[in-house]
Amino acid sequence: ILRSQNAEGEWSITSVKTFGIDPNYPTAPPAPLNIVKAEYFFDTDPGFGLATDIPITASVDIANFAANLNISSLAIGAHNLIVRTQNVEGEWSITSVKVFGLDPAYPPAPPVLGNITRIEYFYDTDPGFGNGISATITPATEIANLDIIASLGGLTAGPHKFYIRCLDDWSLTSAKEFTLPADVLPLNLLSFEGKNLGSEVLLKWKTANEKNFSHFEIERSIDLKKFEKIGSQTSNESGNYVFTDTTPPLGVGGLYRLKMIDLDGNFSFSKIISIENKTNKDVVGQFYPNPSSDKVFVNITANESGNWNITFFDLTGRIMNSEAKYLQKGLNKISIEKLNQGVNFVWFESGNVSEIRKILKE
Repeated sequence: ILRSQNAEGEWSITSVKTFGIDPNYPTAPPAPLNIVKAEYFFDTDPGFGLATDIPITASVDIANFAANLNISSLAIGAHNLIVRTQNVEGEWSITSVKVFGLDPAYPPAPPVLGNITRIEYFYDTDPGFGNGISATITPATEIANLDIIASLGGLTAGPHKFYIRCLDDWSLTSAKEFTLPADVLPLNLLSFEGKNLGSEVLLKWKTANEKNFSHFEIERSIDLKKFEKIGSQTSNESGNYVFTDTTPPLGVGGLYRLKMIDLDGNFSFSKIISIENKTNKDVVGQFYPNPSSDKVFVNITANESGNWNITFFDLTGRIMNSEAKYLQKGLNKISIEKLNQGVNFVWFESGNVSEIRKILKE
């Protein structure tokens, strides 16, 4: 309220103005102090100054700071992360809390895919990894829509299982059941045998029910790695066949098989037979007992003991086992536990010696 008075003592009109009185303003805050310490802990507070230090550079303001926190002692699940700081005068900040979850460790990234280098198949009984029948492929990281002409040699009419797998590391083995009708086979091979005549080997075989059949190719090998064609025979009505190998390999046993080709060009292989060559003195003696169920003894007549490569294979040529073994002059024990029951062959190699023997596993 405001008014005035003149020299004659007269007062003016009284003026009124409304106003408000605000609280007193606080004094200016002190200058901020440097943060000199930071610490963290998980879940349980160990007390101020007793948590794990976070290395920092002293500063009034620390923003967007990254630190590595050790979580190795934590269990899988939910946890609390607590962080606080201290200034140069020893005053602690408010304690900040962040909830987080710890997931199970992720597995390492898988290795770069390697090339598939082998595809093999077999029927009914697994001969062991690497011992199946190889399919022709071009190595690649992925092979799709591959057509394989699978030999039916040695199979009889009736139910069977077909197995196939591939190798970079070995894949799972896939299996498919099928039934082989009698009329699918171009013929029924009743027998296949051979006889050593000294400088020649006589082969004989007999068939039945030849149907849409073209011819035989006679093949020979000395190492199972490569079979060569040594002759052929066309189909005849009698079903009786004879072939003479006039140049059998000297000093080793010959391995023979029949490639049976029908009119459509499809083919299958017979079992493999081994014909021992008696023209030279044998270094590897006969097995005994033969037949046997687990082990046999063989007499080595070489003048000196030494290291031998021993390969076991069945009638279809599938390798059942292979090993390097030291054999002494005289009697040696050979395990046949990994062989299938029935007729098998054992191939001995050492230096210039390469001999094959037949064995029957009970």
